[in-house]
Formats: sequence, C-alpha cells, structure tokens
Amino acid sequence: MKLILLLGVVSLLGDIIYEGGRSVTGPYLLFLGASAFTVAWVSGLGEFIGYAIRLVSGYFADRTREYWTFSLAGYLMI
Repeated sequence: MKLILLLGVVSLLGDIIYEGGRSVTGPYLLFLGASAFTVAWVSGLGEFIGYAIRLVSGYFADRTREYWTFSLAGYLMI
C-alpha cells in the first residue's frame, strides 16, 4: 500500500511540474521573440516526442515482460 501511495504522490508532483512548465513555454518563447508558428511547432514536437517514447517503451515492456522496470524508469524521468 505504501508503494502505491508513493507512486501516486510522485505522479501528482510530476504532473504539477509538467503542466506548470508546459503552460509557460508559449509565453516564454514569445517573450524571446519567437513567432506563433515557432511556438506551435516546438509545442507539437514536444508532444510528438513524448508519445513516441511511450510507444517505444510500451513495445519493449511488452516484449521483455519487464513492466516494473519501465514503470520505474518513467517515474525516474520526472
């Protein structure tokens, strides 16, 4: 039960950090002088990379049956 609560807290804090950082990316790039196209492109590229990592890691987790290893690696990336 302690492990589940710990993972929940880590996930919550990771979401707070991720969403907070993501919400200021656009205004920060605009402040630096980037165009709206550049802001959209950088944001889209970030989303694409995140989904690509999930796809590849999911495939390897399924093939190797090392689900906890990949789960813990994902939490350590936060």
